[in-house]
Amino acid sequence: MTANEQVLCKDCKYCFRSWREFHTWGSGVEWRCKQAFKPQEVEQDPVLGPKVRAEYYDRCSMARGKWTGSVCGPEGRLWSPRNQRKFMFKIIEQEERANANKVSN
Repeated sequence: MTANEQVLCKDCKYCFRSWREFHTWGSGVEWRCKQAFKPQEVEQDPVLGPKVRAEYYDRCSMARGKWTGSVCGPEGRLWSPRNQRKFMFKIIEQEERANANKVSN
């Protein structure tokens, strides 16, 4: 079993879903990550003028991506359990994996 199968975003305390995306509930794309916050940006458009992109939380699927710059990565580096008692063994396994990676590097 890989780390990606062990720690799921829906079990993380930083994961949430909003009512605006109620129509997508159950598909997996509705989950957002509080660790993957994108601040407000102003883009300069020479034709239309400045365009303001509102701040938002990125989707969990983007935070857990394999590409450079993903916040959590496929191994779930920032994963923290919603329920400490229920996921106690996952916490221990994750810490052991992290320590093994430090030793091997």
